Amino acid sequence: MGYRNIAEANQVVPLSGSPIVGPSLREGAMNSSATPPPIKTARSADLIADLIVDKFQVDRAAIRAETPMTDLLVDSLMVVEMAIALKDELGIIATEDELRTLTFAQFAARVDQRRAR
Repeated sequence: MGYRNIAEANQVVPLSGSPIVGPSLREGAMNSSATPPPIKTARSADLIADLIVDKFQVDRAAIRAETPMTDLLVDSLMVVEMAIALKDELGIIATEDELRTLTFAQFAARVDQRRAR
């Protein structure tokens, strides 16, 4: 499933297309009638794959668990851009070393751990 951006993947969106976030939730107030904030259910692997496909036009079929990240991010600029995108979209700090040495599955597992904190 593709998303327009990572933030969209973590929102509950009704058919009208607007995120469900009431004023009381934005202000941090919680009462019995308030809807709880959406749960981040999108898997990191899916979110990372969406970023790679959307930002770098990599064929989704090339993204496999055992694929080295360097096969997906083929030059140093892509590695830097991916690190920035992960910070901007997921709030996750990924080092260039991780993006250069890990497989897709290993990297996604690290991102899962960081998102769980």
